[in-house]
Amino acid sequence: MEHLKKRLEEIKEVPIHIENITGAHAGDISRFEIINQNENKKKFIYKEFAEGRNNEIEVYKKLENNLQPFMKLVKWWESKPQAILMVDLGRPLKDDFIGLPLHSKKESIVSILQRLSYLHSLKIDQTTLTLNTHSITYEWSEWAIEQLKSLDARHEWASDWSTLIVYAYQKLKLGDYKVRGPLTLTHGDPHLENVFCYENEIWFI
Repeated sequence: MEHLKKRLEEIKEVPIHIENITGAHAGDISRFEIINQNENKKKFIYKEFAEGRNNEIEVYKKLENNLQPFMKLVKWWESKPQAILMVDLGRPLKDDFIGLPLHSKKESIVSILQRLSYLHSLKIDQTTLTLNTHSITYEWSEWAIEQLKSLDARHEWASDWSTLIVYAYQKLKLGDYKVRGPLTLTHGDPHLENVFCYENEIWFI
């Protein structure tokens, strides 16, 4: 909390309310509210990263301008404790998605996919960047098969699932897979707790 207050002083902001957000987060997260010069209230999220879970900072350093259209990042701190400040986007889509009628769910999914397609189609000059690259492998299938075997041992209805996964990956022939297109920037974890609808637009964290 002390680091947050000092950093807000640096950018000449005084919070009128601060609350800690609890949960299974990779760091400490606070929500706070300010009143701007026009006397409008605005809410923000401040996240201090846990030790060893700060890879986001490196991504923001390299891609801040590219990512700005997809996330409401305000500021980041590379000095310890490493942290980010972003606009409070409200409730994640997951909170309300289950209760939506089918047509609204379809509309939400289409909106998310459209935004992800814009992210994936970004043209980035990679000659000056060193980014981690990932390719399709058998790693996920090996993990999934082990989990499904454990599930099969407890439930009869899961008996064919691992067989189906093995068959699907054999059909994909991943051992022969070769990258033929340009490298693409991806989100990496776009589940509904990381997706928000804010001001009628889809945003990611």
